[in-house]
Formats: sequence, structure tokens, C-alpha cells
Amino acid sequence: MGLGIMMATIAGAVALGVSHADEAAPLGPPWDGQLPAAETHPCLFFGVEDLPRLRQRVQREPYRLWLDRSRGSYLPLGPALVWALTGDEAQAAVARRELVDKPIWREPVHQYIEPSSHHLYLAAAAYDLLYSWGGLSREDHRLIRDKLAAEAEFYLKTMDAVPGGCNFGNQRTLGASALGMCAMVLADYEGSAHTPQQWLDRALLEIRRPENYWFFRPDGSFVEGYGYTTYMGCLLTPFTVAYYRNTGQNLLDDPALRAMLRWHAYFLLPDGHNPNFGTTNHVSGGNSLFAPFVNREFGGDMVGLYAWAARRTTDWRVHPWLHAAAIAWFDDTITPAPDQYPPSAVFPISEMMVMKDGWGDDLTGVWVTGKDSGWLEHRYQTYSHADATSFLFYSHRSWLVGDSGYPHWRNYTDGYGPEYHNLVLVDGAGPGQDTRAELRHAVMTPQADACTIETEYAGVKVQRLFLFAEKRVLLVMDFLRGEGPHEYLYQLHTPLPLEAPGVRVGARQLRWPGWDMSRQQATEVQAWAHFAGPVQLERIPSQWLPTTEALEPNVAFGARWFIEGPNCLVSALHAQRPSQEEVTVTTRQEGVIQHLEARTGNWTLTAQARPQPGPLADGGARAVAQALVVCRDRGGGARWVYVWGAEEFTLQGLPDVAASGLHRALIVRQGGAWDVAPTAEGT
Repeated sequence: MGLGIMMATIAGAVALGVSHADEAAPLGPPWDGQLPAAETHPCLFFGVEDLPRLRQRVQREPYRLWLDRSRGSYLPLGPALVWALTGDEAQAAVARRELVDKPIWREPVHQYIEPSSHHLYLAAAAYDLLYSWGGLSREDHRLIRDKLAAEAEFYLKTMDAVPGGCNFGNQRTLGASALGMCAMVLADYEGSAHTPQQWLDRALLEIRRPENYWFFRPDGSFVEGYGYTTYMGCLLTPFTVAYYRNTGQNLLDDPALRAMLRWHAYFLLPDGHNPNFGTTNHVSGGNSLFAPFVNREFGGDMVGLYAWAARRTTDWRVHPWLHAAAIAWFDDTITPAPDQYPPSAVFPISEMMVMKDGWGDDLTGVWVTGKDSGWLEHRYQTYSHADATSFLFYSHRSWLVGDSGYPHWRNYTDGYGPEYHNLVLVDGAGPGQDTRAELRHAVMTPQADACTIETEYAGVKVQRLFLFAEKRVLLVMDFLRGEGPHEYLYQLHTPLPLEAPGVRVGARQLRWPGWDMSRQQATEVQAWAHFAGPVQLERIPSQWLPTTEALEPNVAFGARWFIEGPNCLVSALHAQRPSQEEVTVTTRQEGVIQHLEARTGNWTLTAQARPQPGPLADGGARAVAQALVVCRDRGGGARWVYVWGAEEFTLQGLPDVAASGLHRALIVRQGGAWDVAPTAEGT
């Protein structure tokens, strides 16, 4: 991010005029690779020995498509790749002109290395591929190598501080990745103030140093968001491949980078877009991270998931910067096998959870966010939305409940505030960008997923229960504890333009069409929201960021109520396609207890909740609790039970010793016996 925020460098490094790499202790594997003893070309993604195999490979898809898309594009790398794999002399000449006759582009106003790094990479990789072409004279070689070395020295100097365009995060990682690849291409270069080995050491140090690596949450979330992860991966991915090929060190052996890829896969949709929490919009093509890693060396036990992610786009679109790495490393014999991995996942350090009914093209999914405490104080304003307890809802390639988006470089208020997120406002106020919210008691089973997000804002303690029942109906139960009277507003935002047809506001229910982000049109999928409490439903003003940088008005709903003291609201959302079995929902309130029933031909779901613990009963389940949910099969037998906020609990058929002490729990019938589902590690 180009904020120009100055951060401390390693003490004395600038004053003494030495690089951090000169002082730093060895990083250790996999961050301590040595350059090969002798420079060879090509070296980044494949060698001379690989050329016969790759020339055969590009005769078939998807390799042929990637090569065709490289022709004449992303100069000079695209033409150089075409020449290397086809012998096309005209393309070689194009690459030479770019390398010899033009300077390596550097951002002209501020000398930022973040946008410049793309061009350093393109030039270094193109030279690596074009090195053996007879059309390069001795003078051409000298000129190109000197240009690359001069850029490497500039990057080394620039990364002694944190000027704009070299901030820690995606910018620093992009610059360091380009520097590292330049070092590998010029392994034998002499005549600069620093050696290629020092360039590589510095690149590794900058990526791995704590100030930069802090952005990589240990469970996989990248603080700057999905979009910037994708952007950063356009150079970090080829650097990872080239570094492994040249040094034998695999950066994916680092748990943080492997976790990042896993997180990225769980935030990728079948249409190639993504849920847009935080500083990102609906980015298409996130699989660019994965294609070069779909092989046994990099994929390991995650290769089936990487293969799924790499194919989640239209017509095999891979970023052109990754074409060479993908042609060399993608293994099309590896079958996508997402079903080997649970469809749902919890990220307890990032306080986020993904709830999905599967990995298919028609999946239904819910993404829930809290807010972790590991952020540096000044990073909240830049990267964090005021969205703690918010959620997103998606089904059958349609967005039903969305997020306002990220107004890139516009400011850090429009789209960031709590009024643009799917959460409860208290007297018009919501969480701040730095409001901590804990994700607790996450459970994941084939029958249901659940978690609770807990926080406090506007003087009210907020506990929000999400229960994805039968992977079809999303129960959202808000338990709110505050002193005195308050006006509450539960918000639901959609990506629909204001003129979208089919939007209905009833007394206790809402209906609206889904939105296809790729085609930018409403779909046949219908979203329904039902409320069991005494709320006033209305359309509220909102705005969202579609695929441009301009915020536009959109359809949003509010459920408003005014009450004093502790209270709760039971609501349910579901998606309905014409070909799907219909879900019917009824709601009512009896005294302080809110009731909701959802029914299909195969199961019946009954939910009840109250503001404070008290008697609740449903069939064989008895509790002093705040919520009790029971799901029954067609014959009326209980399939599973969820209890929340329990002080006492019994369930017919569950031994008292197992029921004793359950506070929040999902109890599932396995055969003829009950079993308490374990909470996810860390929650």
C-alpha cells in the first residue's frame, strides 16, 4: 500500500551504509539457499534439458493457450517465452528491442519499486529466456546485464528504508521477489557494489524479516486482503518456483506460506471470484497463485486442493507473468480432488470462518469475520474495515448478501464504516476498525457448521451465533446485552442495483434475487430472510463498489427494533433455486421466546431463543439456556441438537455425564447414539 508510512529499520544499517543482509543472522531453511556455482540460461523456470519436453507440451491445452497469450504481450517476457519454445525469430527481435533499446521502466515520479518491480521481473525473466539467441551481440549482453544490475542496486538501497512504494506488505514482497529473480539470472555478474548472492540474501531477508512477515497471519490470512494477496503472488509465486529450481530450497516448506495458499483456496469461488472482506473487491483470477504449484514438489498433500483452485476460472486464465512458470510446472495429470478436504474451515487466529456445503460449482457458502488482535495499531485505518461480526452469503454462483467493497485509493472511510456491513448498529453506531471480535466455539460437521462472534461496541455486549443448518439455512441469532433503551438495526447489504426487479419487503420476511458478479446481472436464485422478533423491515440507503472504482447506490435492508435491556433476535436466510426443494419458514414470538421453524420434505428445523438463560424444551431436549435448535428427519426423529448459553442441559439418550457442563455444543446422532461434535482447534 502506498502510504509512505515510515518504520524503523535495523539499527545502524543506514547510518553505516551497509545492507541488512551484511548484519543479519542466517535465516535458516528454507530461506538460506545459495546461488549455483555457475550461471546458466535459461534458469528461472526450466533449463535447456527441459526444452524438448516443453515444446511438446505446448502443442496441447492448456499450455498452448498460455503460450498463445504470451505472444507479443507483457513485453519483453511474452515474446521471449514464445521464442524459447517455438524458435519464432520475429518474437525474439521484439524482446531484444525492449531489452536493448529501452530502459527498464521505473515509476518516474517517486521512484516507487512496487509498480517498478513488475518491469524488473519482466526484463530479468526475458533476458534469461533470450540469453542464447544468436541475435544478441556481446554489446547487447553487456548493456542488458548492466541495466539489470543497476536496478538491483537501486532496489537494495531503496529497501534500507520504508518510502512510499516500498512499504512492508505486498509492496516489499513484490520488490524483493523481483530482486531475487534478478540475482539468479545474473549469478556471475561482477562490477556492482554488491554481489548477486548479496542481492538474493537481501531479497530473502526482506520477505522473511518480522516487519514484513507480520502481514502473513499464522493461519493463512494476509492482512492486506485477498486482492493484494493475488497481486503479490504474481511475483512471489514465480520467485518461489525459481528459488527452488536454483537453490533446492522450497519456500512452501514454511508453514506461513502454505497456510496462505490454503486460506486463499477457501476464499475462492467456483466462478473465479472471491468473498471481498477487507481491502479487496471481487477479484477474478486468484488461481494465478496456484497453477505453478500443481505438482508433487510444491503441492504435497494439498495438491488436490491446489488443482481445484487452479481450474476455478474461465478458459484457463492465468496471469501472463506466470505463463512461463505454469507451462513448466503445472501438471495436468493431477486431478482436482477438493473432496479430500473439509469444505468448511476455521481460521482461529484471524477470527474468521468459512462454512460451505461442498466444493461444487453450485456450492452455497457463508463467510464470517471477527477481528484479531495481532494488527499493528496504525494498520487498522489502512487495511481494516469496521466489519466485526459481519458475514457474506453466496449460493449457486450468485451473491445474496455482499460487502460494500474497497474504494481503492479513494479514502479509508467510504465503504469502510459499519453502516456498509452486515451487522447490527446500536443507536446508529457499530464496531470501529480496531474493534476486537473473537470467534469462539466453531464446529464443523456434515450436518451443520456453527460459531459465535463476540465483541462489544456502543456500550452493548454483542454475541452473534451463526448456525449453517443442513448446509441450507443460515440461522443468525443476535444476543445483545446493554443498559437502558437502544435502537438496533440489523443490516443486510446486497450487490443489487437500485432498479433490480423482484425485491420484496414484508412484515417478517424479505426476498430478493441473487447477483451474478461475472455477468453483472440478477439471477434466478432467490434469497429469503425471515425474522422471529418484533422488527420493522425496510429498505435502507447503502452503496457498494461493483467492478469499477466508483461507489454506486445499492439495495440494502434493515431490521429495526427498539428495546431496553438484554434482548435477542432470531433470523434465518436461505437461497432458493426453481429446481431446488422448497424451504418453508414460519416465525412467531411467545413471551420472551422467539420461535422459528424451517421445513423441507426431508427435515424440519425448530429454533428458539431468549434474551437470558431460561427454560427451553424441544422433544427429548431440555435446557436452561438462551438457544435450542433441533433438526428432525422425515419421520420425526431427532438428527442433531444445538444448544447455546446453557446452564443446564439434558438430552434423551445422551448420558448425563456427557451432557453435564455443555455450554455451547452441537450434538449429532451417529447411528443409534449421540456424539458431541468437537470444537475446532483454537476456538
